[in-house]
Amino acid sequence: MADKLSWDEIKRQYPDEWVVLVDFHEDGEDLVDGVVFDHGRDKDAICERMKQAPSPFAVEYTGEITGGLFGLHEFDVDPED
Repeated sequence: MADKLSWDEIKRQYPDEWVVLVDFHEDGEDLVDGVVFDHGRDKDAICERMKQAPSPFAVEYTGEITGGLFGLHEFDVDPED
């Protein structure tokens, strides 16, 4: 598995991309660090591929979001559902 990166490192390495994070930590509502499971500029493609992520995982955008709010979203998927 990839190395754990700080949120600042993730933003530098994956600018203006959607990232799927596993083994992540938060401080309140702020993302602190995590392991990048997947990344890309196409949100629809990332939403499809995040189905393969181990649970729990989070999805975040590393750039500026305009036209609406989309903060850190954490998912805990039950494989039985």
